[in-house]
Amino acid sequence: MDDFESYELYKEPFNFSPQVGSFEVLASKDVFHSRILRQTVIENPIYWCLFIDLVFPIGILGDFSWSDIYVEVDVYIGTVNATSGAYVATRVNKGGCDSFAAEGVFFFIFPGQGIVITGDLARTKELYNQEMNISTNAWYKMGLLVKDGQVTGTLNGQQVFSIKAPVSPAPQNGFVALGTANYGLADFDNLKITDSTEGSRMVKETHGNDEMFHNEKFTSVKDRPEDTLYFKSQRLNNRG
Repeated sequence: MDDFESYELYKEPFNFSPQVGSFEVLASKDVFHSRILRQTVIENPIYWCLFIDLVFPIGILGDFSWSDIYVEVDVYIGTVNATSGAYVATRVNKGGCDSFAAEGVFFFIFPGQGIVITGDLARTKELYNQEMNISTNAWYKMGLLVKDGQVTGTLNGQQVFSIKAPVSPAPQNGFVALGTANYGLADFDNLKITDSTEGSRMVKETHGNDEMFHNEKFTSVKDRPEDTLYFKSQRLNNRG
């Protein structure tokens, strides 16, 4: 577990390894999220790896041997220099200069659109998608459980999908990961990782019964997000 409260500002959390993008502990104006982890890169940077311009920000943690696992994290996407979406992932099999080809189970949320579950970071291997009423300027608790060949996802304690886990040659083990759908700001908080047995218990206790799985606020897109505002840097000459 990590709520990022114990770190100095602008530091990188322990046990978290950014592969693409930059993740820093910053102060939040939200009273319930006083310190958060933010992905801070808003433009494609200078790169040294081949294909890095095809990659989205990703940070990994955990153990490559992890297979059935539960991960939960609070995610916030604003409207100023924001990313179009954010994700939590398991069974991630690549990093470094090979991040562009990372495979696993990726659970994305997109404000104004909904959710997308894919078998790769590049979103070329789509497993499931659903239009949902997801807003900007709101915190969402994302939960991702992989157990016994099944992948289950939750938002704010409500189950939003349950699908078959990808089978071999798709990765059957790998790291946990957090990141964004493109270069842009997104905040993360209250990260929890546990084994699939404990995760399954947590999911069942949170949901209670199947009637809760179909909460209307996650069934359709009712409101489009506000127009996102982007500030771009401008290089000046020596005369200013």
